[in-house]
Amino acid sequence: MDYKKILQKPFLTFVFVFNMLLFGIIVFLMSYVQNLLDNDSRNNLTEIVSQNRDVITSRLMLDLNRLDIIGNKISESLKSSELDTEQEIDDFLAEYSKHAYDESMFLANRNGVAFTEGGRQIDVSGRRYFKLASNGTSNISDKTISRINGEYVFIGSVPLYYDEKIVGTIQKIYTYEQMYELFTVSLFSSKGYMYVINSEGYVILHTEHPDCHLKSDNYFRDVYEGGNVNAARKIKTDINNNQSGFMEVVLDGEKAFSAYTPINQIHDWYLVTSVPTNVIAENGNVVMKIFYSVLLVMALIFLISTCYFFWNKQQQRRQLEKIAFVDEVTGGNTYNKFVVKVNDTLAKASDESFYILNFDVDNFKYINNFYGFSCGDKLLQQIYQITNSLLAPDECVARISGDQFICLLKNADETRLENLFAALQKGNEEAFLLHFSAGVYVVSDRQENINLMIDKASVAAQTIKGVLNKTVAYYDKSFDDLTAHNEQLKRALKQAIRNDEFVAFYQPKIDINDGRLVGAEALIRWKTTENKLVSPGEFIPLAEKTGLVTELDMIVFEKVLQFLRQALDAGIECVPISVNFSRLHFYNS
Repeated sequence: MDYKKILQKPFLTFVFVFNMLLFGIIVFLMSYVQNLLDNDSRNNLTEIVSQNRDVITSRLMLDLNRLDIIGNKISESLKSSELDTEQEIDDFLAEYSKHAYDESMFLANRNGVAFTEGGRQIDVSGRRYFKLASNGTSNISDKTISRINGEYVFIGSVPLYYDEKIVGTIQKIYTYEQMYELFTVSLFSSKGYMYVINSEGYVILHTEHPDCHLKSDNYFRDVYEGGNVNAARKIKTDINNNQSGFMEVVLDGEKAFSAYTPINQIHDWYLVTSVPTNVIAENGNVVMKIFYSVLLVMALIFLISTCYFFWNKQQQRRQLEKIAFVDEVTGGNTYNKFVVKVNDTLAKASDESFYILNFDVDNFKYINNFYGFSCGDKLLQQIYQITNSLLAPDECVARISGDQFICLLKNADETRLENLFAALQKGNEEAFLLHFSAGVYVVSDRQENINLMIDKASVAAQTIKGVLNKTVAYYDKSFDDLTAHNEQLKRALKQAIRNDEFVAFYQPKIDINDGRLVGAEALIRWKTTENKLVSPGEFIPLAEKTGLVTELDMIVFEKVLQFLRQALDAGIECVPISVNFSRLHFYNS
């Protein structure tokens, strides 16, 4: 083509220059649009990852706080015992470990000698979690091999104080499944996936997701060997500097956005969340295809692409919000969306009172098992819709998981809650007889972590689980002490069964006409090794909740039979003896 002849004609020159200019504008716009979409994706993904990190951190710290509560109880016991020597303290810890906590916990003295169930002692002095706790740092270990059963576990460890000195540590064992449950949060419904790594890149936990491309146990190595050399160097540098970051990687031919951030409260752990670009920027990819396909109509592309660009930004934001903040069962708020709304509401309405309501359906498992999951999902949708319709402005509701719901309320008096649960009972289309357990927590400190508020409401709800004609309980600080007490009592109850500390007492039945003994009722009593009687009102409800009551029933039954046999063998005339059995026996085929 002879460009000199073309340039000699003013009109053709204008068209040529215009087309070249328009082409340059299109190329510039293509690059600009892609950067905007990527930045939008980066900001939204980074924000959601930070929220997930906060949720995970709250759960982990709550578990460590529970260990601290138990540690405080032990410290108080040490003070009341007025021990002087280190050996006396070690002996106290060894004895306490036999009956004072559940099987997932164990104590260790200052030398790293751990006391486990059955009196077994193991040396944990070389373990990192023990060293950190011995220096006053509460922590959760990386995945490690249990010295007790050889399985992979995680161990939370906190220092144990006496007279302001660390005299040992208290540990809680988490199975891989338990730790995975603590880290389970809403990661873009089922389309996102996550890794928890340490500063050296070794994978501690990861999502059970088909796109978790794990070829080794080291995330840095996988990213590097996948051809993402710069990304591997960047994440390694950022993590060494304890910084958050964002990167774009290609693994197994699939392009993905990844955001990572340190879990500051847990020593040396980092959260990495990835989402495929065809999910997070699906509409953006459509935009780019349109740009390429309309290059031949340059005069029109500018207007179309500009309009489409702004529309696409809105669509992409809606898509991200739907994935992260819309519950796939109820179509309503997710847990993350609830946390965001509560934060905003509490910040704006500074002069109003608020309450956290946590409730679930006690018999939901029965409905799922006998009527099917589709029927259960429909019931959950109805519960959400009815609850949401009864809320005032600045109030909100969300489903946490399963059949558990949470609400932020301005008014949580008994009348309103009774009306709410009556509406839920009346409004379910299948006319199921629903049983609810609900806990209410008064928001007194707006700076308090929302996850902790929800947990406190849940603790209140657990106190009335299975209690007849009791639907709502209000949180009280004494619940924390009750939880610790019940854990100790549950451990002691199991030990008492092994030690055969339960005996049968007999309540006589008298014929009021002639005063004759015509029968008796066998009553179980707990007589400790110290010859002290524990009130049935204290241990029977706990036995009912843990299922141990069926074992206690059989113990009483056998003791009654032995008593009657001995009496008959001695030639003593016997009368019928009644033995009480729990309704839980009917669940045992």
